[in-house]
Amino acid sequence: MVRRHFEACVFSYLVADLRTGDIAVAGSEAYANFMEQLLPPQECEPLVAAYCREAGLPADAAGAVATLRTQLEQTAAGVDTGFPANTDLRLTSGRPVLKPRQGKERRQSALDLEQAIHERMPERGILEILTRTAYLTGWHRVGS
Repeated sequence: MVRRHFEACVFSYLVADLRTGDIAVAGSEAYANFMEQLLPPQECEPLVAAYCREAGLPADAAGAVATLRTQLEQTAAGVDTGFPANTDLRLTSGRPVLKPRQGKERRQSALDLEQAIHERMPERGILEILTRTAYLTGWHRVGS
C-alpha cells in the first residue's frame, strides 16, 4: 500500500464528514475565537425584528423571555406527566438516562432483501477497493 494514496483517501472522507457534521474534532473550539466570527451589534439590530417574526417570538426582551419561559414550562409539564409511561428514560443518581432504542422486529421482506444483497455483493477489503478504484480512475497518478 502506498501511504500517500491511503492518506489521500482518509483525508478526503474526513473533509466530507467534517462538512456534513458527521464527525467533529474534540477541542476544536480552542483553535478559533468564535467571537470574531459574530456580527457586530450594530449590524444585528436591523435584523432582530424579522428574525423574531420568523421564530414566532416577541421582538422585545421581556416578551421573548416570557414566551420562552411558558414554552419551557409546558414542555416540562408534558415530560413530567409522560415520565411513568416512558420505559426508555430512567433516573440514575438524579440524572436522566436514556436507554438505547431497541429496534422493532424486522419484516420478512427486509430479511429477504438483506440476504439477497449478501448473496449478490461479495465482501471486499479496503485494500482491494483502493486498488480497484486506483486502476479504474487513475487517482493515484494525480499529483505524483
